[in-house]
Amino acid sequence: SNMEQILARTDGGLEYAENCREENIRFFTVPRRVVRDEPYTCWHFFYSDNLDTPWEICDTQSAWYFSAIGFHFAKKVYAETGVPIGMINCNWGGTQIEPYIEKSLCRKEPAVAVVLNMHEENLVQIDEEKYEKEFSEARKKEIEFLTNVRCDSVEEVRKLGLRAAEYKLYNSGVAVPYGKYSNTIPGSLYDSMVSRIVPFGVKGVLWYQGESNAHSPCKTKSIHRTDYSKKYKALMDCWRVAFKNPDMPFYAVELAPYKTSWEGSDNDHVAWAYLREEQMKATKYENSYLVSSCDNQDGYTIHPTNKDIVGLRLAYSALKNTYGRNIFPESPSYKSVEFKDGAAYIKFNNGGSMVPSNNAPCVRICGKDKTFHGAYVSVEGDTMKVWNPEIKDPVAVRYCFSDYFVANIYNEEGMPLHPFRTDNFELFGE
Repeated sequence: SNMEQILARTDGGLEYAENCREENIRFFTVPRRVVRDEPYTCWHFFYSDNLDTPWEICDTQSAWYFSAIGFHFAKKVYAETGVPIGMINCNWGGTQIEPYIEKSLCRKEPAVAVVLNMHEENLVQIDEEKYEKEFSEARKKEIEFLTNVRCDSVEEVRKLGLRAAEYKLYNSGVAVPYGKYSNTIPGSLYDSMVSRIVPFGVKGVLWYQGESNAHSPCKTKSIHRTDYSKKYKALMDCWRVAFKNPDMPFYAVELAPYKTSWEGSDNDHVAWAYLREEQMKATKYENSYLVSSCDNQDGYTIHPTNKDIVGLRLAYSALKNTYGRNIFPESPSYKSVEFKDGAAYIKFNNGGSMVPSNNAPCVRICGKDKTFHGAYVSVEGDTMKVWNPEIKDPVAVRYCFSDYFVANIYNEEGMPLHPFRTDNFELFGE
């Protein structure tokens, strides 16, 4: 949904759209579908008849309603390379990763197959005739609501604020029933949406998703959350075959800080932290990259509105890794740890003189009891020393390893340190 969020509903979006016309940047949106060739009149953050659109030249009107991240990415890459860019917007806010993988491949990856099996067991218990009727009635209500409460105009956004999309979503009271048309079923959106643009000549993919896989209950294991990195690998393999581009790069965005719960301390909630860790694991695969949004200060909304920074970071990464412009910095990431003399000494990739501001409340350390406490931090070059005088024999360090945090460690180029943990403690009960 963060990739779907339109420019008009982000910080400075209306200003960015003014005088943005560029003939060599084109936009195309794949309409939402639950059945491949049937329009699903619905909301890409606004009411739409969802008929197929032509390619559109980037101008004020088309940019307003296009993915904010896609817009900022295209503008930066074009400015640096002069290469004409076509951005294809193919997403559905609030969905999981499994629906975007072709169904036969869903069966081959065990982490996805377990989700598919659950859905298939549920679907056989649904009365087909009753479901068709309920689905049709719910769709009528949804269309009526979307037609009457329009938040697609710039004026509405100005009136309701940037949260207009959430205002509409959470107050609609409209719920489409679960069944064969659900957008949560593995393989479903590959069939109804992705397959519509195969085999376009696609150079690379931007992927900002994971919230719906990370979700609660935070304290227990979840088939949606577990082994997300393997699911992402299955997605990359699937699309590389489909688009006949075996080396197609994937650029993902690390989940931003988000206040998933008001109960207990933030450090008690680690479902999103686990998913970020899985996203980082996926960078070990060929042509798989991750940019950080962990310094996002908008942690009380699942739709952060400062999309320009994220779009730029994706552009920097693509310019370096796809276009060979080795002039842009990357975020530091955890490399190794050594425990000695009552402290942890941690090394980083792209570390370069990291600077913690006002010490570092997001750095925590623990001893053998696995209870984490605040820590002192000092940095020399690419090595960080972490200690707590009351913990004589530390065994683990964590940085920003919770759903919500305020990150404050950057390298000298101003790129935020990726969250990490040095341990592999069990995070979730059965």
